[in-house]
Formats: sequence, C-alpha cells, structure tokens
Amino acid sequence: MHWRECLRIGINHHLLHAGGCDDPGLHAATLLPLLADPRFEVVDLWIPAEAACAAREVAACRDSGKQIVYNIGGRKGRPSPQPAALDGAVWQRSLD
Repeated sequence: MHWRECLRIGINHHLLHAGGCDDPGLHAATLLPLLADPRFEVVDLWIPAEAACAAREVAACRDSGKQIVYNIGGRKGRPSPQPAALDGAVWQRSLD
C-alpha cells in the first residue's frame, strides 16, 4: 500500500502565519498563496469576519480543490465558539 492511499499532507495556516490573525489584508496575503500551493492537500484555517475579506477567502477555499478543515477556535475580542453547548443561543452563535 502506498502512503498516499491513507494519508494526506496538510498545514495549519495560523500556525504558519500567526501574525495574520489581526490584519485581514495580511490574512488574505498569506492564505491565498497557501491555498494555491500544490504541496498541501488539506488546509486548516479560519476566515475573518470582515465581509469583503471573507467573501474572497471563501471563494478561494472553494476553488482550491483542497480539503478545508475549518478551525473554530477563539478569536480576539469575540466570545469563544462552543459547538457542543447545550444552550441553544450559544450553540447557534457557534454555528453562525
């Protein structure tokens, strides 16, 4: 069996470019080339809330052909997502 039959090579955008978390322009400038990089099949990432940046990055993710793992960790200045919350409002905020 070849290793590619059971493994995929991936990378976490925010571990590679930790400084891009606060600046939507820098975030896009580092994420878009990563999505185009043929060395990676899987990209772990999150999308900033700014609408213009989000639209561009979501489109790039869809067009990349890569498996996207969406990281729902905490964001500076925002409540942390809790996708397993029993409180319906907290769960919905996490889903949104």
